[in-house]
Amino acid sequence: MKEDNLKVIYFKKPKRTYSSYRGEISKAPENLLQRNFHAPKPHMVWLTDIIYFRTHKFSAYLSALIDYFNGEVVSYTLSQNPTQKLVNTMLKKAIDALKPDEYPILNSDKLAHHKNESHLNLCGCRYSEIYI
Repeated sequence: MKEDNLKVIYFKKPKRTYSSYRGEISKAPENLLQRNFHAPKPHMVWLTDIIYFRTHKFSAYLSALIDYFNGEVVSYTLSQNPTQKLVNTMLKKAIDALKPDEYPILNSDKLAHHKNESHLNLCGCRYSEIYI
């Protein structure tokens, strides 16, 4: 590199500007899965999270819901902002696609969006429990 007069350019990592973790805002639901991430049939166990990604033209937040049985994307929403509406809209679309006798367990991390009262109320109407 010296011979060719090449220099390494180090880029500073951008400071993290957003964190969805706001501490414990509600009581954590019971852990029904006990780390047994397996489902013998569709719509028994779902996984949800918010993913942030940035391109050279825009930034976006993707709220997705995946079925553990086959990795299928059950529902998703995309937004430029990580709002409660992003998460609740995704969950409403997933619930609307369920059959009357399907009650999946929803597994998520400790995002404030997933512990918000409006989100938990949506879960309570169709889900047996939610693991956060």
